[in-house]
Amino acid sequence: MADYKEIAVSGREYQRHRRLVIDNPVGNGIVFNFVEEKVTELTGLPVEVTPVSNLTFPYVSTETFIIYNSSTGEPYASSALNALVDNGQIRFKMSFLKEVILSLYKAKVTQRDGT
Repeated sequence: MADYKEIAVSGREYQRHRRLVIDNPVGNGIVFNFVEEKVTELTGLPVEVTPVSNLTFPYVSTETFIIYNSSTGEPYASSALNALVDNGQIRFKMSFLKEVILSLYKAKVTQRDGT
């Protein structure tokens, strides 16, 4: 027997960063803070967004991470960094900044969660 007003549901739930705060106080080191949220999308219902946590870490100039294409999930090859050359200066499209931020988040959340 089904529970009162029980319905089958389908959809998805995932965690993402909503906001990146870069704090650069005088006399202290730079700190990054990714504000995270959980998104629940169930068929036929409004999207539900719930604050989850903050992922905070200091800037480390020697740290490296892989840059991923946010559309495909594949790492960029060094020859495909979406750069333009303008009078001998290398310029990146603003869309590349998005790729860098999403990749930094992916690297740090993977490090934190051990996945």
